Amino acid sequence: MPFKFISALVTLLIVALPREAYADELPPPLDQALTEAEAHKNLQVSYTMTFEWPGEPIVKQRYNAQTENWSLLEGAPDTLPPSAQTKLRNVQKSESKIGGLLYADYRPYLTDVELINETDAQYIYQFIPPEANKRDLPEDIHQRVHARLTVQKSPPTLLRYEVKALEPLFPYPLVEMEEFVVDQIFTRQGENGLPLLTKLTSKQKGKRPFKKIDTEFTATFSDFEVLTSTR
Repeated sequence: MPFKFISALVTLLIVALPREAYADELPPPLDQALTEAEAHKNLQVSYTMTFEWPGEPIVKQRYNAQTENWSLLEGAPDTLPPSAQTKLRNVQKSESKIGGLLYADYRPYLTDVELINETDAQYIYQFIPPEANKRDLPEDIHQRVHARLTVQKSPPTLLRYEVKALEPLFPYPLVEMEEFVVDQIFTRQGENGLPLLTKLTSKQKGKRPFKKIDTEFTATFSDFEVLTSTR
């Protein structure tokens, strides 16, 4: 799903229905992009991940899909702050799973998709992740939360998934999110290659009872080596 550890939070943050939305089916270009990824949901990929936490030295690691092991190329993960170490482990677990670098499991999370812009090469859609509760839906949700999908026309490819709060949000009682950003970039690997996650940016700042929320990191993925794409 779109960056796993924030999905529940996004579900509660975004709870409105856009005008003339695609209620039961996705627009064809997005549907075609997802169908391609779904056909390769068992993809196994070795790759290099560079993890950046503000104010800390980078950590660069290599994942071997054949052995399912990580090797350290640069940096010292054990010296990162505890919260950074937790996020690093989360990303390792999420993206190293079979099919983890694809968007093969995004379909259930992309309801209410609406075309808002088109260029010669791309479609830009706004969307709303699955809502937890359809009661009391705010009318101005798209002024409060920026949620966009960028889809390449040919070949159909999801290039970017982004969610950004435009004002402080209160997803749970006594929880305030002053800043909230998730941005994922996908890049097709060669003329006949599959689109894989190449950059993930996440920022969450706010507060909850007895604890401050302060998470910000960037993970980039490169040097891909496909082991298998068994369907």
